[in-house]
Amino acid sequence: MICQGPRTLDTAAPEFWLLAAIVGAAFAIESTSGFGATILIVTFGVHLFPITTLLPVIVPLGLVLSVWLAWSNREHVDGALVARRILPLMGLGVAIGLAIFERASNDGLRRAFGFFVVGVALAELFRTLRATGAPRPLPVAATRAVLLGAGVIHGLFSSGGPLLVYALGRLPIEKRAFRATLSTVWVVLASALTLAYAWQGRVGRESLSATATLLPVLATAFVAGNWAHHRLDETKFRILIYALLIIAGLSNAF
Repeated sequence: MICQGPRTLDTAAPEFWLLAAIVGAAFAIESTSGFGATILIVTFGVHLFPITTLLPVIVPLGLVLSVWLAWSNREHVDGALVARRILPLMGLGVAIGLAIFERASNDGLRRAFGFFVVGVALAELFRTLRATGAPRPLPVAATRAVLLGAGVIHGLFSSGGPLLVYALGRLPIEKRAFRATLSTVWVVLASALTLAYAWQGRVGRESLSATATLLPVLATAFVAGNWAHHRLDETKFRILIYALLIIAGLSNAF
């Protein structure tokens, strides 16, 4: 289904409040299970608004959350890993992804994102069902390739998280350092994307107003997600979300 909806985000329009519900559900799910909210928002939100309209609103929203997480856990950030290994490769990838994003059609982006979502959801579903021990580290060349790919996907869809987690999850990083380091990476990259969108004329008064309107939704969703985290079977919950993503991703891809 190709989005025929408005290319602007009128905060009084019914489509916007449907998007707000999607944003709330996505961030609640991320708070519950750790799965990326941006993928969920874009996968379902693209049926309401074009990707090129959604991302300039959602990326600054995620930036607010990443700044809070990074600052709260700043003593655990692995600065050397961020500066020397992650950002050089992901930064190059983001530049490539942004160049494609600027030139590609909305329909092409929507289809590419649909295939990407299906691939991620299938891989995560397989990993969850398989439930093996700790994954083996990747070879250095493979790690670099995955980090570069994560940057390209992030520049295109602000959804490089699954690939970055795939690469870093195979390194000997303590859990708190892992979360803090990821948050720091997202602060840098989300800031860069927001500036790039502003340079392209995609971030302005209207998009920032939409982002600000969604901030209370973000806060409420994380409270609800933290509450649900202690009451739901996380494995079954994640399997359900991956199944929904596969269905929704296919609806975007074809």
